[in-house]
This record gives sequence, structure tokens and C-alpha cells, in this order.
Amino acid sequence: MNPRIMDAVGFIGRLVADNFDALLDQDDIKEELVNLGFSNKEISNAFKWIEQTTLGHADEQTPPKKASEFSSPKIQPPFRKFDALESSKLKPKAQGLLLSFYNRGMLDPILLEELLEKIMRLNVEEVSEKEIRRMTALLIFSRVQGDWRELLASQVH
Repeated sequence: MNPRIMDAVGFIGRLVADNFDALLDQDDIKEELVNLGFSNKEISNAFKWIEQTTLGHADEQTPPKKASEFSSPKIQPPFRKFDALESSKLKPKAQGLLLSFYNRGMLDPILLEELLEKIMRLNVEEVSEKEIRRMTALLIFSRVQGDWRELLASQVH
């Protein structure tokens, strides 16, 4: 992996972790990376790497990750029903994508609700499947990074 791309990934991770509760737009992140001197190709490859490692589908050759690769096997509570406002922003294909992520164990109920809150705060009429993939990947990436930070902090003390 190109070191510049990994630097971009690290910066994205820090930015997402530092602004976890804020609504970060991919364009805002791209702008920050461009200001730091990253090329559009490096930025695109960094997002693809994050998407591939968290969702496992950035290219056709990578099979989707199984639920067991994300968390220990457990019984998931039933998937919740989308309300009318959520359904207006999430068309059936987008809803199916979220359901797929949930059923594969990539999203637990808490992450799903966090993601839906972020989606509902977007100032758009309809959220694309691509944007859902990106937001999910960033959310999972930031959560994993936070888990690592906690683990490392516990090792120091």
C-alpha cells in the first residue's frame, strides 16, 4: 500500500474520531485532505481502502465479510421498521442495503441508530446507496479506531 494513501487513511481516521458526534460530509474530509496536499487519486484510494477493509466490497474480487469477522456470534434483535421520514430519505434499495449490513453483523442496533441519525441530519432529499456505504464504512472505521485507542490506553495503565 502506498504510504501516502495510508497517511490519508490515518488522517481520515483521526478526523472522524475527533469529530465523532459531528456530521462529517465526505466533501469536507476531501477538502481537508486536498488542503494537506493529497491528490484526488490518493483521497479516492484512501476511501476505497477504508470501504474495503470495513465493508469488504470495494472491488468485485473481494468477497463480502461474514458477520463472524466483525463480532462474536450473537443473536441480533429484530430489525426495526423505518418511520415515514426515514423512508422518504431511504428508498427501498437503500433500506435493503442497511438491512444487509445489519443482518451480516456489521451494524448492531446502536450503530444502526447512530447511522440513521447522521443520515437524517444530512441536508439532502434522498441518500444514495454509495453515500450509505461511505457513511457506514466511516462509522465502523471510527468505532474500531476508538476501540483500539481504549485498548492501548488500558495497556499503558
